[in-house]
Amino acid sequence: MKTTDIKDIWQSKVDTKIKPYSDAELNELVVKSARKAMKTIHPGWILRLIIYAVSLYLIINLAVGNDSLGLKLIDLGALLILSISYLVWERSAHTMNKFARNSPVKEWLEYRIREVEKDIRIKSRYGILIYAGAIILGFSIPFTSWLLTNSFHAITALITFSIILAFVLTIRFRFNKNYTQTLKELKELHNQLEVAPE
Repeated sequence: MKTTDIKDIWQSKVDTKIKPYSDAELNELVVKSARKAMKTIHPGWILRLIIYAVSLYLIINLAVGNDSLGLKLIDLGALLILSISYLVWERSAHTMNKFARNSPVKEWLEYRIREVEKDIRIKSRYGILIYAGAIILGFSIPFTSWLLTNSFHAITALITFSIILAFVLTIRFRFNKNYTQTLKELKELHNQLEVAPE
């Protein structure tokens, strides 16, 4: 449902030919629209599958792999970073979607707007550090492999670095686009609450 649908429903309250919606029903419509807008900044099923697959690979590699202790420590570190990041992201998504029926929907929406704005500020302020760290961390795996096995090749390093760089830049672009769009939709909902009849 688009956010403009809610304004139409509010306007319908003054139309005697259409059954008016109760405040609770209007609140539920606002919450559903906000949740739909926030879906793009929460983990989707494709991302979840990728995270589960990578985690499973790391766990199997740790359990039955013949790698050296150094490589097992790298796998363990990667698994811990991935798991903690994913759990924090899921917890944030759960908190953002939670709505108590007796709480004011306007305040609920304002909190979500502030949280998305805060995330955008953090990403714009520390984005270079975050993405540079991701590139360095991703590139350190083949480099560490070279240190431990002496089978490192410059072409492999260049290809690996290029893939990681392209992946990180794509993720950055998608995140920026999704957060901006989500914030815009939440603010549209909030503006409709401002003009909605009491």
